[in-house]
Amino acid sequence: GNWPGNPDEDSSDRFATVFPQRLEVDYVRVYEGVFPRIVGKNVVDCSEKDVEYEIVNIESEGILFIWEVPQNATIKKGQGTSRILVSFDSTTMERNIIDSEIIHVQAIGIDNHSISASIGLAKLDESGIGMRVKIVDFSGKCSSTKKEVNTGLNEYNFDCGRPSTCTAFVLHKTTDEFTCGERIEWLINEKDMDENDACKEVGYKQFHGHCGPCNPFT
Repeated sequence: GNWPGNPDEDSSDRFATVFPQRLEVDYVRVYEGVFPRIVGKNVVDCSEKDVEYEIVNIESEGILFIWEVPQNATIKKGQGTSRILVSFDSTTMERNIIDSEIIHVQAIGIDNHSISASIGLAKLDESGIGMRVKIVDFSGKCSSTKKEVNTGLNEYNFDCGRPSTCTAFVLHKTTDEFTCGERIEWLINEKDMDENDACKEVGYKQFHGHCGPCNPFT
C-alpha cells in the first residue's frame, strides 16, 4: 500500500501522513536466482586461505571457466572449473580496507543452441561476470612495514552479544559521520545505556541497514 501523503504538521490535512506509523507485511515472496552468478565470501581477511568461490545457475559440463583474482591472491585449485579455492596474501600499506577488488570469471564453450539463451549466459560468454570483494586488515598485520602499526581504528570491548555477526568490520562501518561502534559506545558512556539497549538503538532503530548485524534481538 501507500502512505496517504507527505508528512505534515498540519493534522487537519486529510492527505497528510501522521507519524509515527506502522506498516504490516503479510508475506514476502522470494524468487530463486536464475542468472549465472558467483557465490562466495565478499569480505575476506588480508591473509585468509582457501576461500571458495563458485559460479552457480549454469550447467558446467563441457564449459571451460577462466577465473581472474585480485593481485596478491592466488588460485590454489580449480582453474578451468566452476569452483575455485583462493588464498589471499595482500599488502595493505597501512590501509585497513582494500575495496573494489574483483573476482572475475568468463566461460568458454557455451553452446546457445543447446542451452537456453539468456542475458546472463550471453554476458558470461562475451565479457564474463564479476563479484566485488573487500580485503580487510583491522590489526595491521598485513602492513607493508610488517610490524605493529597504529591502524587509527578504535578497539571496542563489546560485541552486542553477537560475536559472529557484530564484527570489527561492522563496528567500523560509517553511518553518516560516525561508525556503528562509535554510536554504540557514545550511548553506553554518555547516556548510561547498557550494552544491549545501546546496540538495539543503533542496530535496530537508527541504522538497521549498516549496523543491523549488531542488533542483539535478531
